[in-house]
Amino acid sequence: MNKFRASYSVLSTWARGDWTNAIKMYFKMDTFENEAMRQGKIYHKMWENEVKETGCMPKIFGGKKLNNPRTEEKLVVSVNDWLDLVGVIDLLDSPEIHDYKTGKSSPDIDIQVGIYGVLATYKKIYVDVAYIHHYDQYAKKVEVHKVYLTDKKLEESMNYILTVAGEMYDYFNKNNLFEKFNHFLETTG
Repeated sequence: MNKFRASYSVLSTWARGDWTNAIKMYFKMDTFENEAMRQGKIYHKMWENEVKETGCMPKIFGGKKLNNPRTEEKLVVSVNDWLDLVGVIDLLDSPEIHDYKTGKSSPDIDIQVGIYGVLATYKKIYVDVAYIHHYDQYAKKVEVHKVYLTDKKLEESMNYILTVAGEMYDYFNKNNLFEKFNHFLETTG
């Protein structure tokens, strides 16, 4: 039995109906990256380095002293016999999760931080709140959103994970995508 490895990026891409890119992302094939995405990566790296150097939030987001910051914290958990969940949290400072966003529009925040809350809970890392720090580099504006990671929020997030991952896993199995991809790797070296 192939185990499905779900992440917020793959699940959200599938959920919005962009199935081709979700499959490409899952199998780590080339996917589209635009200039805004490249800029976002540059800002993320800059903020990661600032937190590591100072032990504080990036100045653009207030610069408050952090307790025990862990940047780009990768968490992997086994949810059940067919599903692993993986995510990289921009900044974990228990009991807080911090996620960075860039660009013109306010981010859709609930699903991603809910998934991060589920990951932390499985890893027995206590978190109760997530902050989404949004920087619009074009208008030079900052906004912060706060999401409480309540039991209800975590339950809703787990339902989302199981529903969307279940759809993908079923599609992959019905269409033999795991076997086809493994065969492709074997024949292309």
